[in-house]
Amino acid sequence: MKKIKRNCIRKFREKAGLTQRALAKEVGTSQQQIQRLESGEQAVRNDLAMQICAVINAKPSEVFPETRKVIRRLRASSTIRAKISKAHPTHHANPLLADATDLETWATRLDAQALLPQLIRRLALSTLPAIDRIFFRSGEGTRLGGWDGAIQAAAGNAFVPTGISCWEMGTNADIKNKTNN
Repeated sequence: MKKIKRNCIRKFREKAGLTQRALAKEVGTSQQQIQRLESGEQAVRNDLAMQICAVINAKPSEVFPETRKVIRRLRASSTIRAKISKAHPTHHANPLLADATDLETWATRLDAQALLPQLIRRLALSTLPAIDRIFFRSGEGTRLGGWDGAIQAAAGNAFVPTGISCWEMGTNADIKNKTNN
């Protein structure tokens, strides 16, 4: 069996004082899955990698050293794209990033309402240095009354305040109706 590139999940999991089973429970997967990830038998999905990093309180670049190389390559290709964009203004400077038009188009899709809280959760997990608790409904749960999500963060950032924040969101333009109901 081919091994996947090295990661440091085990090192940071043990440093956090967690067993494979405890980490699996925290991130919503099985102990066997954590074992396969640690041994390099299986590649880790991006969303699971972000959850693992949040639970073990480590940066993705520390837990997954190979990501540094990928980031360097992306930055280099972004520099090349920026030069192309100056020469040909009709091209996006960075096709990996979404702009306002992309988001508006996405919001009209039927599945956007169910996926928006999941997207916000992933963004929070990947940008906050430490999260104590996080909850976001997704799928059919977005149709229930009450808050769509909540975050308790020991340290906030430009998008999420420190402490407890409750989230209400929607994909349509009727903001007033959404807030009054």
